[in-house]
Parts: sequence; C-alpha cells; structure tokens
Amino acid sequence: MKHFLQLLVILGLGWVAQQYSPWWTMALVGALAAFTFHKRRWTSFLIGLIGGGLLWLIPAMMANIGNNGLLAQKIGALLGGLSPNLLLLLTALIGGLTTALGAWTGSAGRYLIQKKDTNDTQSE
Repeated sequence: MKHFLQLLVILGLGWVAQQYSPWWTMALVGALAAFTFHKRRWTSFLIGLIGGGLLWLIPAMMANIGNNGLLAQKIGALLGGLSPNLLLLLTALIGGLTTALGAWTGSAGRYLIQKKDTNDTQSE
C-alpha cells in the first residue's frame, strides 16, 4: 500500500510541478517522495521510474493522438528515423530515469541521515 501511495504522490506532485516548473523538477519530486516514504533505494528507484515514465508518457501520447502523429514522425525523422512509438518510449524513459535517479538520491539521503543519527546516539 505504501508503494502505491508513493507512486500517487509522485504522480500528483509531479503533475503540478510540471505545470509551473522546468522538466528537471521531476528529480526533486522523486527525491522528496522517496525521502518521505523511506523505502529501500532500489524500490524507490523503480517507483520513480514507473511514476516519472507514466507522467511523461501519457501527455506525450495525448499530444501524439491530437496531431495524428505528425509531430512525432517529423521529430523521429530528425533523430535518425525513429518511429513515433519508439520516440514515445524514449520520452517515457527520459522522464522515468530523471524521477528514478531523484528518488534514489532521496532514499540514499534518508539512509545517510538515519545512519548519522544512529552513530551520534551510540557515541554518547
């Protein structure tokens, strides 16, 4: 249940952040969610990958459907003949990796803070 809640937080905060902020704020959203929910690094990475990928894939698919795939075909041609579907997957991968790396960082930061707190209490 906490995994799903973390995914919902990434989707909700990420959607709002993407409306008003640059693309890289997804890394901050992933880090904040992972720091808050305190999951293992790989679990946070995977949840961030799924959340960020969906958050970038769905609007890209809607835009692709809205213009009958013309823009994706032209951009794919500029990038060496990529198909529109491969271009959509590449978009999802970039968004997912951005969020996933942020989530990994947030989880690692939480681990370091807890480790420091544990060392401080043991030394007293």
